[in-house]
Amino acid sequence: MNGSDQTEKWQLWQERISEYRASGLTMRAWCAARQLSYYQLKYWLRKQSGGKRVSTATTWVAVNPAPAHAPEASPLKHSTLNRTKPQ
Repeated sequence: MNGSDQTEKWQLWQERISEYRASGLTMRAWCAARQLSYYQLKYWLRKQSGGKRVSTATTWVAVNPAPAHAPEASPLKHSTLNRTKPQ
């Protein structure tokens, strides 16, 4: 593989990595949707980061729960809350 081919491959994976990061999908889901190897993506992410492992940790978001008195606050029906334990 000559230098030009390596540069093209590097640029291709830089574009793919940008698309992956913007997608919001997990690595596996993104790769499956594009029929790419999960392990190739991991390889190129590591290569891009200079050999350092790149965290694929979950991104946390703020959640504002509904007030407890609102009927839609609980997915449970009232009848399921008053059940007694089986003996």
